[in-house]
Amino acid sequence: KLKNDEPANVEDAIELAVATLSSVLSANFKAQDLEIAVVTKDSPEFRVLTTEDIDGELTRIAEKD
Repeated sequence: KLKNDEPANVEDAIELAVATLSSVLSANFKAQDLEIAVVTKDSPEFRVLTTEDIDGELTRIAEKD
């Protein structure tokens, strides 16, 4: 679904990654099933999302659908 554009922000990148994994593996994920880390140009330190952060992202993604 990435139409020659980069994700606009971290949330979009996370959504793209989760959607891709879900599609390829034919699975729906729970927060405890995933480990997500984020590194950005503006914040170059490796940051691991908590289960609560991941749950929030999954909820946001589900609400978009």
